[in-house]
Amino acid sequence: MIIIYIFLIIILIGSVGALIYVINYNKLKMYEARIDQAESIIDDELRKKYDYLMKADILFQDYLKKEKTLMNDLKKIKDTNFSSFDLDRKIEEAMLIVYKVVGDNPDINNNSNFAEIINNIKNADEKLSAAKSFYNKYTAKFNETCAMFPANLIAKFHHLGIKKFYDGKDLHDEITDDFKL
Repeated sequence: MIIIYIFLIIILIGSVGALIYVINYNKLKMYEARIDQAESIIDDELRKKYDYLMKADILFQDYLKKEKTLMNDLKKIKDTNFSSFDLDRKIEEAMLIVYKVVGDNPDINNNSNFAEIINNIKNADEKLSAAKSFYNKYTAKFNETCAMFPANLIAKFHHLGIKKFYDGKDLHDEITDDFKL
């Protein structure tokens, strides 16, 4: 009779352990899926924004009557393998060029094609901002879960580690230059 009780206790403990494992593993995978979903949206919107900037560059060439492209660095990206973080930074640099050209040539705003491009860029920026926020929210939840027991053991077992936030800054390294304002 004691053997049956011991056997039932072992089954009960094993079942509780398996339930805890499944719940924590599913939570980690759900967060990871949401992070991947946000990353996909970010990639799509960055590509759209890139295309809009290339259209703006062509429009600038026509408008300014110059043969030289203003966004050489951005054009070179297509031939290299950049992360979303790097692409986002390069696109923001290109946006500074757009703002400078518009500042120097305010009458370009009267061009309907340019107005449409700027409107599309603003829409992409809104979606990007929302997707980055979504990404960072679930990255924080994922990292928090990975740091807590027993999920930290499950994460280590499945080789899941702390993820970086979308800003690309590593809070755990010794480099402080990436926190400039």
